[in-house]
Amino acid sequence: MASDPSGPHIGYYNDGQTAASYEVEVSFGPDGLMFGPPGEAQNHWSYEGLDPVRPVPPSGPARLRYDGAPEARLIVASPKFARDVVQRAPQVGTRAGHKATAKIAALCVAGVAAFAVVSWLVLSAAPATVAALVPQSWWSYMGEKIEISLVKSAKRCDGAKGKRALARMAFRFSEDIEANSVRVYDMPLVNAFAMAGERVVLTSGLIAAAQSADEVAGVLAHELGHVKAHHPEEQLVRVFGLQLIISALWGGTGMADALAQGGALLAVLRYTRSAEREADAIAIELMEKAKIDPRGLAAFFETLKKSQGGDTGSETDQVTDLLRTHPGLDERIAEIGKLNVGPTTPALSDQEWQDLQNICSAS
Repeated sequence: MASDPSGPHIGYYNDGQTAASYEVEVSFGPDGLMFGPPGEAQNHWSYEGLDPVRPVPPSGPARLRYDGAPEARLIVASPKFARDVVQRAPQVGTRAGHKATAKIAALCVAGVAAFAVVSWLVLSAAPATVAALVPQSWWSYMGEKIEISLVKSAKRCDGAKGKRALARMAFRFSEDIEANSVRVYDMPLVNAFAMAGERVVLTSGLIAAAQSADEVAGVLAHELGHVKAHHPEEQLVRVFGLQLIISALWGGTGMADALAQGGALLAVLRYTRSAEREADAIAIELMEKAKIDPRGLAAFFETLKKSQGGDTGSETDQVTDLLRTHPGLDERIAEIGKLNVGPTTPALSDQEWQDLQNICSAS
């Protein structure tokens, strides 16, 4: 072996191909370790290529591997060898080896980049695609939680005749609508909401403020437009992003808890201008197909404009703020005004309209 001031050290070498290890003599050369059976320097590991299996402590042992033979292991118990090898190859010392550090850094950078890409896809590029990956049963669960957070202690209106009138109105738009998916709550504000899981909530304040069944039908058609376009699900993806996907696929409940916060609820129930326009367009299609006058929707927008200055009380303040998020009412009214309306029939008969108006007071 080459000369070594500290003399050869006894170690054990395993080539990584078999379970057997054999005794070797290890010496320090000018640019690397030399080792082999006693009296034979068969192997050379450069100092630059050394990496620790574990960081080498001053008291030893030194457990080393090498770039050129990643499966092989060299173990030397001598404390002097441990100190000398760290002096010649600092990367194997008490700090993580430079190659291990580089690998960890590369993985961290790759992880951050992957997270950024996935986040962009979830939040901006493809919320509809991502929303479609979530099981429908989970959307139904989330819709229920949103509804509970929205209505709080408000009473659900279950007047039998009123519910039948509402169901008839909904069925005119689509026979696939479940009667129980459209609900009325005794709340004074004038508004309606579409939620994940194909749920729609109307308020008693809206029904009381409406001048005709056609106005209520216009509102219902608009909310069904949000449902048909999957706006509630897409909005949940935008607002909660990856946390939502993780919760949906692995059964987490943090999302439902987050909805108890007013800010989170408002964020979920807000839609963009483009989403509102799309819901209007779908509503008009539904009303025209059902032979219900779409100008009822414009009439409700007029009612909504008048209600924006009203005081609904502290219990519904957070929901009332949503009235300010329905953009461009004048523009939307004008668009509906351009329609060429053909023959229509009222959304409900006079008696059915009266029944719907009494849905919260009749049994």
